Parts: sequence; C-alpha cells; structure tokens
Amino acid sequence: MYYRRPNHWLITLYLVVILFPFVYILWLKPLVFHARNPIDPSPPVWGSTPAVSSDAGFLRGKWVAHIDGSSSRSKNEIAQFVLNSANETLEFLPEDRFVWISMGNVVRGTWQDDATRIKLEPETVDNIPVKLALDRLAAQMALPAKSPERNQKWVSEGVTVEGVQRLSPIQLMPDKKRLFCAGDVNQSGQTFLGTTVWDRVRR
Repeated sequence: MYYRRPNHWLITLYLVVILFPFVYILWLKPLVFHARNPIDPSPPVWGSTPAVSSDAGFLRGKWVAHIDGSSSRSKNEIAQFVLNSANETLEFLPEDRFVWISMGNVVRGTWQDDATRIKLEPETVDNIPVKLALDRLAAQMALPAKSPERNQKWVSEGVTVEGVQRLSPIQLMPDKKRLFCAGDVNQSGQTFLGTTVWDRVRR
C-alpha cells in the first residue's frame, strides 16, 4: 500500500486560514482600533487625585482635537468633513511648554494659567520664529493665488500659527475631563464652523 507523506506547507496554510479570524478578533482588531481611536476611554477628572489637582498635572500629556459641529453657524458639509478629518495634536510638556502639531507643522511655545483659562504663547513653527512665519504669510497672501512665487509651506506655517493664536485660550469643559477652544464665539454662543474639543490621548 502506497503511503503519501503529508504536505506540511499545505497543512500550515490551512491552519493560518482557520486561525486568522481568531487572531484578528482577539489581537489585531484591538490594535487597529486603538491606533485609529487614540482617545482615552476613561480620562481622569480634574481634581479627582492629587496628580491631576493642578493645571500642570492635569494637562501633562497629549491631546487630540475634534470639531463639535453642534455650535456651528456654517453648515458647509465639505468644510465640516475637512475639519473632522484633521489630526491636530496638542502636547503639554514639563516647565509649562507645549507642542501643537497641525497640517504637518510643529508649533512650540509656552503656556500659562490665566485663572480659568490656559493661554498659549507660540514661539516657533517648524523651528523658525513665529514673527518671521507671520511676516512670510502676509507677503504670500499679497501674491496672486496662482503665482509661481507663492510658497505653500510658508502659507501653511503662517496659517498654523494663526490657528493657535485664534483658538487660544483653552478652557476646561464642564465634565472636567476634556478641553475646548472657544474660538470665534458670537453673542448667541455659536462659532463659524464649530467648537474645537480636545480629548486626552490614551497613555
């Protein structure tokens, strides 16, 4: 009687096909979910422990922004999509310093506590002084939109600095877990495209 040796490669392939769904559900899917959803599901409440009972202690770490469109004066769906797709991060560092990353640009500076608000003071963007970035932006905006002399990186850097300045100061939300930027709030309590809310990133 002829004995056929098992094909080990074929057996391995079968095992991979059979086990992959279980590996995906139990291991890979949570990793992908955490990567796409960096928000801490159980952020600490301000004052709940000694470590988060001061502004420096509570703010320390990284935060990620999203747009709450419920307060929006504009119903431009395209603008809302772009804003909600943005991946802005804000990190509070020791010695009252911060790093704001937006549109690939890195803004560094200091922050200070102004009673109930956190005031951001940008110093550099992509390692150049804020004043130079704003001067470049003004010069670029004076050029025609399709001018070959228009430097899009300079425009992006300047716009990012303006964004930090416009959205500062940052305040603690009523839930005492998240932060928000009041932005350009009008008398009815609405902003043009919505309120920027900062959620704590999972540590």
